[in-house]
Amino acid sequence: MIRLAEEHANESSFRLQDTESVTVRVGTGEGKQSWTIQKKLLTHHSTFFAAAFNGSFGEAITNTIELDEDDPQAFQLFVQWLYTGKFVVFPCRDCDRDIQFDYAGSVPNFLCVVWALGDKLDCQAFQDQAMLQLLALHEDVYLQSDVLADAYKLTPPGSKLRQFVVDQFLFQIEFGSSEEGGDLTKPGCWNIERLGLEDFNRDALTRMVETGGKFGAPYKDGGHYLLLLDWEIHGSLYLGA
Repeated sequence: MIRLAEEHANESSFRLQDTESVTVRVGTGEGKQSWTIQKKLLTHHSTFFAAAFNGSFGEAITNTIELDEDDPQAFQLFVQWLYTGKFVVFPCRDCDRDIQFDYAGSVPNFLCVVWALGDKLDCQAFQDQAMLQLLALHEDVYLQSDVLADAYKLTPPGSKLRQFVVDQFLFQIEFGSSEEGGDLTKPGCWNIERLGLEDFNRDALTRMVETGGKFGAPYKDGGHYLLLLDWEIHGSLYLGA
């Protein structure tokens, strides 16, 4: 489990002493939002921002950066994490429940966006928090094709997010049914070619060969199946660099 609170525990005095701030503007048009954040805090957690504000780029002179292509709501979650060390989009047993992010859309899709933002900002601990919540969420719901597609469209080859959705997809094919789950488990509907993702087709085939097609085992009390035996043990496959 990622101990985000511990990671932030020694930074309160560091933040109080930091009087220099930078401005981060995210999005475009009417949805564009702006944040003023302590420079040391931001650059401490993100090498992306460290390069922008401590290097020779124009942002280091203006102390302002524009992130037109990014999601303001995802960045709001990043700011929340910066100052508290935690966030919760999906309340799960291993995630702090006292800070719940209010998001009206599809939580799995949004968590893919959040994970991808962490990848861009090079903030591994933030990414891992998003992944922990994706893992917990998919204990109870089936992976949908649009989530799988987002994971591939938002991340580069070899990413942990791609690895997770491939494994979850193959697990569902082995143990799912049309009565139990989503569109990827219904007979005749899970043709992966319709997704138009050549990378996914290759990754899924490679993973099937690697594992021999075995993606789950019964709970000790019987009757239920878990991703890769038990995500509490094997979830670390999808964390870290």
